[in-house]
Amino acid sequence: MKTQKSKLDNKELQFFYDFLYQYETDVNHKGYNSRYLSKDLRKILNNKQKVIKKSKETNFILYKGKTVIADFLKHVRNSFAHCNIQSSSQKNSFLLYDEDNSRKCSMYGNINKAVFYNLINEINKARK
Repeated sequence: MKTQKSKLDNKELQFFYDFLYQYETDVNHKGYNSRYLSKDLRKILNNKQKVIKKSKETNFILYKGKTVIADFLKHVRNSFAHCNIQSSSQKNSFLLYDEDNSRKCSMYGNINKAVFYNLINEINKARK
């Protein structure tokens, strides 16, 4: 599924630009510890899937990777950089998508905007 041409409002664009800038200028992408995230937020991040399946559920993110936070951040970065984020004002959620080099889905998520912002803020606080 190619989401292309995300329709993010100005506030959302600013948030993702700030996120992208922080990601690109951070030299230690592995400097995070998921144990410092709340149990509810840890449940949202799932990097144990062999196959990424799309779902209409909300507040889940499935992705491939060995580390919980570093790989998640990489996929969110790619999702924004490649215009693979959709913003739904009706559902108040983001649909995130990323592909690997062979064009196979490597991350798929549907998450409430407030939960997503909280997740990113908690990740930033979880630095080692």
